[in-house]
Amino acid sequence: MVKDRITDGKRIGQFLSSEITGLDAGTLADAKICDADPSAEPTPDGSLAYRIAHQGETVATVVLFPNAVEVRSKMDRPWTQPNSVTEITVKESTLTVESATAVKEVIDTLAESLAAT
Repeated sequence: MVKDRITDGKRIGQFLSSEITGLDAGTLADAKICDADPSAEPTPDGSLAYRIAHQGETVATVVLFPNAVEVRSKMDRPWTQPNSVTEITVKESTLTVESATAVKEVIDTLAESLAAT
């Protein structure tokens, strides 16, 4: 069992980006990371790291904070509620991700939200 959780916003953002980039099947097979800023660093006010596009349309932006990442929906509706909200806070159009272990849940939530369109 892993004792240390990754809670650094930059690392969480990197894990999320890697997961999206590695998808080649299902709803998110057409998802792309766009306008990535490799020099983006977490700040207390948030720093835009990249956009998530699906079939050419921006569906979310990813903002880095020191201890979390916000995935802000650009879709016309709130996020689909994750099955498990461990280390994820959901507020209408924003998912706040507090640990890299929650990235898989973010992927599932994004896929569910896109499938609902």
